[in-house]
Amino acid sequence: MKENPKKELISVRLDDSQFRSLVGAIEKLTKAFAVAQIKDNQDTNQKARFLRVFGFTQQEISDILGITQPAVSQALAGRKGLQRGSGNDTVSKT
Repeated sequence: MKENPKKELISVRLDDSQFRSLVGAIEKLTKAFAVAQIKDNQDTNQKARFLRVFGFTQQEISDILGITQPAVSQALAGRKGLQRGSGNDTVSKT
């Protein structure tokens, strides 16, 4: 029979600056993970809402998805029919 290794409790002390740095690094990793989870078969509205949940700003979502910030705003407001354009993203009610 294999013996379970003994687990040790490790504690670490961080000052405020170190803690903020750690939190910032975790937030960046979380956002990178979120971007990696976007699927090509999702519509743009779904992608925008998904990225927003992970804390992306509307401008960041705009940059990632290649649409304008107003189009992101409309997608997050739940309007349907968002279409990709070249600078002239449109939303139509469908």
